Amino acid sequence: SLIENTDFLHNSAQMDGGVVYQAYNVNSTFNNCSFANNTAVGQGGALYAYSKSSVSVRSSTFLNNTATDGGVAYVTRTSAITLSNKSNFTHNGAHLNGGVVHIDEKSQIVISNSTFSQNNAGVNGGIISTRNATSVVINDHSEFTSNVARVSGGIVHTMDYVEVSVNSSTFEQNVAGSDGGVFDGYFFQVWESNFTENAANTSGGVIRLQLGGNLHVANCNFRNNTGGVVYAEEQSLVDLH
Repeated sequence: SLIENTDFLHNSAQMDGGVVYQAYNVNSTFNNCSFANNTAVGQGGALYAYSKSSVSVRSSTFLNNTATDGGVAYVTRTSAITLSNKSNFTHNGAHLNGGVVHIDEKSQIVISNSTFSQNNAGVNGGIISTRNATSVVINDHSEFTSNVARVSGGIVHTMDYVEVSVNSSTFEQNVAGSDGGVFDGYFFQVWESNFTENAANTSGGVIRLQLGGNLHVANCNFRNNTGGVVYAEEQSLVDLH
């Protein structure tokens, strides 16, 4: 289904998906839409995608959406979400994990040419949290500013060995209360990106690499980050160019 030029305001769900709950091979595209002040008591303040479903968000705005997990979206059971074409995410939040999106059970996310500011998670993943996901891709001049996780992963927190690929993006003034001001997880490939004034109160002002992790960084700039740039736990491999 294609939904265009539509506003979704002040909607709520007592369980999941404050605006849309889609399941079982449903594919949807939202183009030039606005989602504001939507909430779910459970997961996915605006969107919930379940069981081989896909969501594509293009040129859309998300403001003040909240849920327990996945302030904007919760994506699960081999589903996928794409956020692209100058979409904007501001002041969204999760009480627990994934201030914007939570991904689990073999699902995936692609972020392209979009902006994220002042989103937050009460525990992990100010923007994205994952559990048993397949991939996280961030590219094409996406920008992340002043996002917060109270515990770990100011932008991305992974609970599994999913690979996070980042290219040509900017990260400024993002914060984790404990570890990984920007990233906290196991496998990261990062190219041609800028990291400025990010912070973690315990370790890894930009990246915390967990036990046995793998990090490859090439052609990036790191300036004025607090808590160091990379904190790598035992048996990890770090490759910086």
